[in-house]
Amino acid sequence: NMLENRARVQTNNTWQPVFSQQDPLSCHPELSQACDGGFAYHIAGKYANEFGVIDQQCFTYKQALGRDMYPCQPDIEGCQRYKVSEYEYVAGYYKTTNEYEMRKEIYNHGAITIGYDSSITSGYKGGIIVPVETLGFDPLYVVGHAVTIVGYGVEDGVPFWKVKNSWGVSWGEKGYFRILRGANVAGVESMPFKATIIPPLPQL
Repeated sequence: NMLENRARVQTNNTWQPVFSQQDPLSCHPELSQACDGGFAYHIAGKYANEFGVIDQQCFTYKQALGRDMYPCQPDIEGCQRYKVSEYEYVAGYYKTTNEYEMRKEIYNHGAITIGYDSSITSGYKGGIIVPVETLGFDPLYVVGHAVTIVGYGVEDGVPFWKVKNSWGVSWGEKGYFRILRGANVAGVESMPFKATIIPPLPQL
């Protein structure tokens, strides 16, 4: 999702790719960790830099819940691959960023990927998630689910991140959720990640 969003920003919306999720799952589980977790740094970073991503139509999503991993397909070798030229954590280092740096990156270059503790969105229906317990910023918060921050705002005085999840449009706010910004709730500000994708050459 992050690479698709940033491709649009980089090209002023002239390139609107939808990339295959199944390709890294099936063909490079050593980086994707298949359906057992995974890190954006490995997929949208290392994988996209070394191997490149392909269009969704080349290898559509095949994975069924609880099933063995769908095998890599040899016919995808003819598909064009798009690579990233650079990738890193926002602010340059693992777990050293802050809310301001994240907002600046989103404003200037588009969406960023984060990890968070998904238990906080269990049963989420809508609204801004604001925990009732006392908050304290912990840069070493343990996270386990990758999602994409696409924007930010303020509602009734409450600052929030707008986040795109991967659980379908019937979940949450049409596939999105909002969560308190600036307090590292559920680790959302612990490890934000960015990458720059190389667009295709313009047609002459």
